[in-house]
Amino acid sequence: MMRTIKTGTGALLLLALYFTGAHAFSQGFDDGWNSGGCVLTNGASADFTREFKSYRTYTIIASGGDGAIDVDLEIRDSRGRVVAEDKQSEKTAVVVFRPLVSGDYTIRLTLAKGIGKPLCHFMVFVDSGGWDISPETFATVLLRLAAVATVLEAEVERFYGYIMRPSEKMDMSISGLRGDYYAFAVGSDHVSDLDLVVRRSGLTIARDDFDDAYPMCEFSNLFGSSVSVEVSYYSGKGAAFVMVAVGKKSSSLLSPRRL
Repeated sequence: MMRTIKTGTGALLLLALYFTGAHAFSQGFDDGWNSGGCVLTNGASADFTREFKSYRTYTIIASGGDGAIDVDLEIRDSRGRVVAEDKQSEKTAVVVFRPLVSGDYTIRLTLAKGIGKPLCHFMVFVDSGGWDISPETFATVLLRLAAVATVLEAEVERFYGYIMRPSEKMDMSISGLRGDYYAFAVGSDHVSDLDLVVRRSGLTIARDDFDDAYPMCEFSNLFGSSVSVEVSYYSGKGAAFVMVAVGKKSSSLLSPRRL
């Protein structure tokens, strides 16, 4: 049986190619959580809140997969004020941001114009002290993520990218999920063991702590409650690029079939 590449998976493949051009900025990836994306419909927005440090210059690049025509990008402070933005009518948005105060800022992605449900995404670069992830490494990790999604027949709705060191954990709170999902993670070649835990209201609802570099767990979130997905870099050889995704189960896997 042939596997179907879902909407989100195809966007991941395009992102792998897109990063090669973005790398021409000659800036390094920011430490920790430095990339992410989600499925958006025409006119919809998504917020990603993370810490930015004062007096560092950041370049945030946003774009979208098939169906994205115009992607807008805003940076908002803790009071909701817009401190930087790119609202030009283009598929790619670029913001250069140098905060005067360290703290949490919100990256707002908006699909100003689009068709269907494209996967829109962003990447955060810094002018100095960043991580040099080669286009080949970035593409390899994305292709691994896309391959897992294809095998699971899952439509990627959210993904997050991190720089991680052995024994580190990263946790992301996600809202708006409703239905049956997979959470899965992959890493660059340095990784030998990643673990995943999915929690709702502090209670573990799914986990994969097997000794392997491709953790996957299934969970249901029928009422749309907020969930957290924690990835642990249990073992490996030094810093690595790790990506975590949440993909909705294919409707064909949920329906009964005649044998």
